[in-house]
Amino acid sequence: MAKIAIITDSSCDLPDDLLTELDIHVVPLKIRIDGNEFIDKVDLSTKEFWNKSRLSNSLPETAAPSPGDFLQVFQQCASNGYEAILCLTISSELSATYQSAMTASKDSGLTIPIEVIDSRQVTIALGLIVVRAARSAKQDNFETVIQQARDSISKIIALGTLDTLENLKKGGRIGSAQAFLGSVLSIKPVVQIINGKVEAESRQRTRSKALNHLIEVMREVNGVNQIGIAHAQASDIDQFLDKVRNDFTQAEIIVSEMGAVLGTHVGPGTIAMVASS
Repeated sequence: MAKIAIITDSSCDLPDDLLTELDIHVVPLKIRIDGNEFIDKVDLSTKEFWNKSRLSNSLPETAAPSPGDFLQVFQQCASNGYEAILCLTISSELSATYQSAMTASKDSGLTIPIEVIDSRQVTIALGLIVVRAARSAKQDNFETVIQQARDSISKIIALGTLDTLENLKKGGRIGSAQAFLGSVLSIKPVVQIINGKVEAESRQRTRSKALNHLIEVMREVNGVNQIGIAHAQASDIDQFLDKVRNDFTQAEIIVSEMGAVLGTHVGPGTIAMVASS
């Protein structure tokens, strides 16, 4: 059986221990804060990102990895004996990362097969897709791993609730979720990833109603066997997780901190919930 490399980008927000356990390779995006550029989760941890963001008067910016960044990882994998590469990226509607990976795959000069897939997702939604692909890579052939990834993309449902509209107001890359800006500031917006974009899903009057809404929507999904939760330093995450665990006793639950790539646009306090069947 071929040794298959699974590569993704730092927007996946998977915990480090899971990345190590499943041998997942990560190409980091870049973060700019107050004129200074950092490599996501390499020289700027998620905690440091949130601390710097709170002290900054301007919205941090993100930049996609270059084709050269992907090429370097592709070549390292080939040198380390991998016989095929599957690369899963953040939605091309949110970042140029997919285009960089595609360029690198075409220009790699490598003889091993390289498949680059646009996940149409971000944060822990991308993470769940990557995890399934990585597990498949341990036991299946390359064609099956690719199909497993594509099947996972079609089964993902991703929602999140924002605690503040400030980052949404300053941003501008998240589709019809901008519609929330015409609402009263006391609402708690719920957003959903649709066709690769962050779109408005509903308006909830309170934080607790917004969080309960996430769970209610996921309850309607048939055959949920995997849940992903990513939070942006949310103070109420433990209480929310207790509810999730009580409601989804048969599902694997993966919890992570939301990093800079999506966090820049949705702001602190955001909780994302993802379900896969």
